[in-house]
This record gives sequence, structure tokens and C-alpha cells, in this order.
Amino acid sequence: MKKNIFLILIFIAIIIIFYVSKKDNNPYKDVVWIEDYPGANGRVKEFTPVLKSNPEIKLSEGFGADYATISFKDIDNDGIKETIIQSKMPFYLFDDMYQSTKIVIKYIKKGKDNPNFKIIEQTNL
Repeated sequence: MKKNIFLILIFIAIIIIFYVSKKDNNPYKDVVWIEDYPGANGRVKEFTPVLKSNPEIKLSEGFGADYATISFKDIDNDGIKETIIQSKMPFYLFDDMYQSTKIVIKYIKKGKDNPNFKIIEQTNL
């Protein structure tokens, strides 16, 4: 009985891990997101879109926020997922300088041109 419960818990954990990792996969085939910590304290995390075939080509300036995470969701129901850069401070940290931010970025691709990104919403929470 204990062995079955243990196996069920492992199975549930694997499903959750798979779901979380699939949820945030980069939907843009021609783009790679470079992560950087431009500040001295590692609090600000910046994501910069670059061309996958040539990472030297920046497709936009970087988008950063305190303890930023990146995710993708089709917010405007046009069939193309938007990029969401959002602050998520780890529960085990306290930082009195923390500024919660959410940036929603639109992926724009016209013909054979390189893709471009445009901020469509920026909110300080």
C-alpha cells in the first residue's frame, strides 16, 4: 500500500514538472531569449530576444524586471502568444527595494523580415 502511494506521488510530480516546463516553452521558432543580470546585486533579470540563426542580432532591447520570469500566453486571442516578463520574488527572500512589474510584449513578423517585439502593456504592480 505504501509503495503504491509513493509511486502515485512520483507520477503526479512528473506530470506537474512536465506541465510547467511545457507551459513556458518559447513559441517563436526563429527567436532565442538571452538571460542576463545587468545589476551588481543579481536582483534585476533581463531577457533579450536574439535571432536564433545569428545570436549576434538583437531583435529588440532587453526587457527586465526584479526577479523576472518569462512566460508566453495568447492574451489578445490572435493565435500568436505574447511574451510576459513578470516579477516574481522568491518566497524565501525579503528585499525592501523590490518593485513588482509586468511587461507584455507583442511578437511582430512581417514577411521575410526579422521578427520584432513591441511592448503593449507595462504595469508596476
